[in-house]
Amino acid sequence: MEYLFSIASRDELWSGGALVESRTSHGEMQCRGREIDAIDRRDERLLERAESAMEPMRRIARELVHARVRLVSSARRVNEIERDESAITIAIEGVSIVTGADNALHDVALLPTSPSPRNGGRWARGEGLRLPILWQNGSASVLLHEAAGHAAEHGHEELQWPEWLTVHDEPDFAIDDEGQATSVTDLKRETPKTHRRESFTDVALPRMTTLIARQHGAPWQLPEERIDIHLIAGGAYEPLTQMVTLSIAFASIVRGGVAERLAPFQLRAPRRRIVAAIRGAAGEPLRYPGVICSREGQEVLVGSRAPLMITEPL
Repeated sequence: MEYLFSIASRDELWSGGALVESRTSHGEMQCRGREIDAIDRRDERLLERAESAMEPMRRIARELVHARVRLVSSARRVNEIERDESAITIAIEGVSIVTGADNALHDVALLPTSPSPRNGGRWARGEGLRLPILWQNGSASVLLHEAAGHAAEHGHEELQWPEWLTVHDEPDFAIDDEGQATSVTDLKRETPKTHRRESFTDVALPRMTTLIARQHGAPWQLPEERIDIHLIAGGAYEPLTQMVTLSIAFASIVRGGVAERLAPFQLRAPRRRIVAAIRGAAGEPLRYPGVICSREGQEVLVGSRAPLMITEPL
């Protein structure tokens, strides 16, 4: 396999509506089979594309005077095919979302404002963690990102998922970072086919692009007593033990139709237990503010969509 990969990116940090720091990086790599020649070469066209995508994001960063905002924009080329990637990470009171310029102002409304999620709410302990869980706002996609997506990236064995649930990786671009055509992947059964890299010094790896979960005639019965998950601070998948860990940033406990805020907590369960705990789902896939996914030290943006989903206690 032989191809030329080039990239230029701009990375900015904003706080209180003001620019704190800005970095530009650029370079290209020539791949010839197992040999890679990389050089820090400046491509003016790609730099212009990356810079152009920053302007609408900067306007949003200036408006968010109560937030810490990171803007990342990149333009890349594989042989003659070019494409752009961009992301806005917005953090308020220790809770963050990852979004784009088109959805930023809508998504920031999901962030809790009062009381502070750092010290507000009751702790989820004992009886609370033994309640069924309703995954709202597309947050089930993060659970599936770890339990299905990362397991697929590592080539782990198939499990007996509900027949009514599909979990696909659906790229929204035609050519990957190795110059190969992208295609939809069934993450319940196969490794992602799309190869991605963060920079010109990285090796392209099979990675998720946009995880979309769908339900097809799933059972649905909403428990009167439950935990509602709204936002997730982060997740991890341990490939040796197949253990999934989710840091829950914003959740509530519901009893008698009354919701009470829970303080941040962690859910930790083996992948097999998560699959067995899935009980039902409803509606079309909801867009969850995207996930910045780190693997082998490479951070890439992964889109996330899932319906409302119910699991047994984890």
